Amino acid sequence: MLKQICTLSNSILVYFFIGVSCLTTLPIAAKNINTFIYIPAGSLSDSLREVANAYAVSFSSNPSLINDKTTSILVGDHTLAQALDFLLRGSELTYEIQDNGFVIFQKK
Repeated sequence: MLKQICTLSNSILVYFFIGVSCLTTLPIAAKNINTFIYIPAGSLSDSLREVANAYAVSFSSNPSLINDKTTSILVGDHTLAQALDFLLRGSELTYEIQDNGFVIFQKK
């Protein structure tokens, strides 16, 4: 009986760690998932924050690059890359999608 309890306990731990590892890789997978988003026209800074929230990722940028810039309304099913392409089109900015989010920087 004790041996069965230990085996069950070990099995539960294995499944727990598998589940946790799947959760930690979810943001990486999220970049390829279409997500319905509605982002009203407004500041680029706010729009990028809303995109990061919609895809459960983080983002970073030099504030001087994104402050005082505006974007058009974005509505529909988009991957993370499609949303960023739309928000940054016509600007001197680009992005890089990384494991847990994206970085905004100036085009070279």
